Amino acid sequence: MGIAWRFREWDLSIPPKEIDMSRHMMFGIGGVILGLILFIVNPWLAFGVIVLAVALPIIAWRMLDPSQRRRIRNMRDRGQLGR
Repeated sequence: MGIAWRFREWDLSIPPKEIDMSRHMMFGIGGVILGLILFIVNPWLAFGVIVLAVALPIIAWRMLDPSQRRRIRNMRDRGQLGR
């Protein structure tokens, strides 16, 4: 996942000081925020920006071979990505 709270065993009611977020997730959130701001100027342009911000990371992920996706998932599970 892109956004993940770091697990704390001792007290889950206290939120962590930082959020672990991937670059693609940050760009996606930034694109959605930009699209919401553009709703004032041109609603169709805003809609296009929001669709691109959501679709581009998905398209990039789907363009990878299944072996590449598996390798990235394994690296994420081992904690080698998203530090």
